[in-house]
Amino acid sequence: MVKIIIKNLITKKIFLKNNKGFSLVELLVVISIIVLLSTIAMVSLNSIRQKARDTKRIADAKQISIALDFYFDKKELYPITTTAIILGTKNYSCLSENGFVASCNAELVYMKSIPSAPIPPIENQYTYISNDGNNYQLSFILEKINQNLGPGVNCLVTKEKIQCN
Repeated sequence: MVKIIIKNLITKKIFLKNNKGFSLVELLVVISIIVLLSTIAMVSLNSIRQKARDTKRIADAKQISIALDFYFDKKELYPITTTAIILGTKNYSCLSENGFVASCNAELVYMKSIPSAPIPPIENQYTYISNDGNNYQLSFILEKINQNLGPGVNCLVTKEKIQCN
């Protein structure tokens, strides 16, 4: 009986000794699968982030356009600028009865906080110009082509529509 127990212990020790861990090949396969899956996840996440920023840019442009329409209904002109201005910056963060201003101290406010364009890309910004007050152009850049808006990433908002070339 003791011989059988000793024999079983010896065989179990030998069995455990031979299969103590994973082989190097098994570890490399598992690590490569994890790296592949994480790479795919990061690429997908990056694409989703780009779409989200582009969606925000389009929504911001529509909101600014609506505020400009309210301004036009009251004043019968769009805010006149002699040069293009960058909206959402310190100097042009509000649309009030006085046009684009740094702070909303006026009685009538059309858009209290004009958003700045999401970054990246670094050069992206909401640029507004209206020389005569009858029309305006609001421009911004998308990161990816949006087929609903046109064939390009450089977008232009007018009182009629948003179009990208």
